[in-house]
Amino acid sequence: MTGDYTWPGVAGGALVFHASYGYRGRMRCNDASVYQGKCALPTNFDLGAAQQRTDLRVDWNARDGHWGLGAYVNNLFDQRYVSGLGTISQSVLGTPYAYVTPPRMWGVEARYKF
Repeated sequence: MTGDYTWPGVAGGALVFHASYGYRGRMRCNDASVYQGKCALPTNFDLGAAQQRTDLRVDWNARDGHWGLGAYVNNLFDQRYVSGLGTISQSVLGTPYAYVTPPRMWGVEARYKF
């Protein structure tokens, strides 16, 4: 689900607000998905748990469209999930590995169009 709002006439340009929210319900497992490392192997992780993520962004764009500034945050609430386990070791020591969703990330940017 996403939403956008533009506020015109701010400092010779426009502010654009963007919000995005995603939700995935609990995964259902079957015999095949267990052996792919996606589900119900007996582990300390709940691999099929429901997941959610919220991203926000605000941009200021000059009226002439040649330049702008932006700031964003992805995974606002820092929700981290184990999304799968490696069933074949990739290290010399023979240890298993896990796929983990990215942590909260934020940034700023400046844009200029030639």
